[in-house]
Amino acid sequence: MAVNTPKQSMSIKELEKQLRLCEKDLEAAIQDFSPFDQDQRIRWRELTRKCLRIEQELSLAKGEETACYFEWPVQWDTGAPIPYLLSGESRVFLLYYASEIVSDYDNYVVKIIDQIDSDSELVALVEFNQCYDFT
Repeated sequence: MAVNTPKQSMSIKELEKQLRLCEKDLEAAIQDFSPFDQDQRIRWRELTRKCLRIEQELSLAKGEETACYFEWPVQWDTGAPIPYLLSGESRVFLLYYASEIVSDYDNYVVKIIDQIDSDSELVALVEFNQCYDFT
């Protein structure tokens, strides 16, 4: 998996200026926002993403900790993610229930996970390389 990090080509002052302008545009879009207007919703979403991207670039330029988006191939089950974080010495693992695509699912049936249930579950195990800290 490759981490998508923005390029740091602008100076901190330029990024701060861009962020102020973007936030000003976003504030104006919020003032005029109507949830029923498709174009306004698209504009708001684009400005929000643009501001977040500039904030990320600014944090990276300042050498601050920054969350970066990257593709995650195995989605977890949103109904019961129940993540487990295991660590020892310099190794960190994340264990969670993976989302299962059910072809006959009708959106009305709830699957209850029971400790006694003998059905097998999809489980994902992720190892983080060079993880120096976690909370």
